[in-house]
Amino acid sequence: MKRLILILIPTVFILILSCSKEQSFELGLTTKASGTLKNSAGDCDTLDIRGTYTEGVALTAANNVLVAVTVDVPGSYKITTDTVNGFSFADSGFFAATGTYLVTLKGSGAPILPIATPFTVTFGSSFCDFSINVMAGSGTSNPNTADTAWMFNEGTAHYQGHVDSAVIRVISGIPYLKIYGKPVTNDTTFYVQLMQTTPSPTGSYATNTGAAVFEFKTGGGATIYDSRQNDGTNITFTITNYNSTTKVLDATFSGTAKDAGTGTKTITAGKLKIQVE
Repeated sequence: MKRLILILIPTVFILILSCSKEQSFELGLTTKASGTLKNSAGDCDTLDIRGTYTEGVALTAANNVLVAVTVDVPGSYKITTDTVNGFSFADSGFFAATGTYLVTLKGSGAPILPIATPFTVTFGSSFCDFSINVMAGSGTSNPNTADTAWMFNEGTAHYQGHVDSAVIRVISGIPYLKIYGKPVTNDTTFYVQLMQTTPSPTGSYATNTGAAVFEFKTGGGATIYDSRQNDGTNITFTITNYNSTTKVLDATFSGTAKDAGTGTKTITAGKLKIQVE
């Protein structure tokens, strides 16, 4: 009888120990880690951005961002960035103990535009910002930088140039596409404003209805040609195509505009090919 007791006691002890370990492991996995992305001074540590980023090229394992994380409470974690310009970064796992860790955020997606792309990485209530420069893809370029991003004729005069910015701005609850441009000589300025509910609709926008504004001025701000609502002129802009992925917009425009005096000029052969930022 005594021998039986000696055999059973170790067996029961092993079963209890096994169950205790399993329960502790499961609880650890369900505990969320907490900590910060910032150092003791409250600043974001330097982020290590690795890999090259090219317009239209899908990210690989070589595209990642190394971040420093100070862990106060061990447990499972998920560290992510927002998705901007078609790509993002993220990583998840388990911190077994407190301390400082280097975490590799893996990239996914493919950059849409060849622009400087800002990101915010978040862990708990802490966040840090960084930016990645996306290069133009092979055989592609930003049409805004072309000398033919905008063009038009007035009589025998021809004007053309690049676009400095093409952005959506909300004014009093109404979104407008605002396009600013210059010629290579930088001695004039080109400005178009189109009222729209989204940056993508094809269709027509006329200055005499208030849906569009056209301005062409000297570098000093003096009017050369101008067309807007209630001035007796009208220029119609027609968006013929919009690619929601690349945000490239094609449009034509023509009509009449005021000159620097009281005369009316005819604008012909107007074209736009731009990327909306």
